[in-house]
Amino acid sequence: MGIGLVLIYSASFIFATENFGDGLYFFKRQAIFVCISLCALWGASLVPFSYFKKLFWPMYILTIGALLATFIPGLAYRAGGAARWISLPGGFHLEPSEIAKLMAVFIFSWLMTFKKSKDQKGLNFWFMCLALVAIPVLLLLKQPDFGSSVIFFLVGLTLLFCFGLPWGYLISLVTVSVPLFYLLVMRVDYRKRRVLACLNPWSD
Repeated sequence: MGIGLVLIYSASFIFATENFGDGLYFFKRQAIFVCISLCALWGASLVPFSYFKKLFWPMYILTIGALLATFIPGLAYRAGGAARWISLPGGFHLEPSEIAKLMAVFIFSWLMTFKKSKDQKGLNFWFMCLALVAIPVLLLLKQPDFGSSVIFFLVGLTLLFCFGLPWGYLISLVTVSVPLFYLLVMRVDYRKRRVLACLNPWSD
């Protein structure tokens, strides 16, 4: 959060000064959200994990439902060639991918504690793991929202690491993901151009 605040201050100071007369305009706005999120973090830490565990399935179904709603004509709001938002009354828009990012923490935490408590080692458990993770990721890619899909994957990888998954498994996951990542980026023109522009900023 601290690094994010510094980056926002650095990137927006001149623009904010010229357009809003206050170089700290965006910094202050982000600082407010940081304070709110820290309070939310503290509040969540006081809630027993068993309570979150009981809410897992309703929250998962709600997340999948929200992601599916982005494909329903009349509900979906399209912009920039993507259908990532749901239209709400009053001109507001909800982005379900933000819910999915939060849900990634619940999905991987639930799976790891479920495995630990039930000692599930059969194929059925691993198929369930794959399905629970793959469904939201595929819906995000369909929107398309590649960035949220990557964050979803990285959150899961981080939690698996914290849980104590052997290095061999983690390396295998990353190794398998690299060619998939390459295909999803380099075979899609606008994503490829973004990567190339990042590698050589002066070309654009």
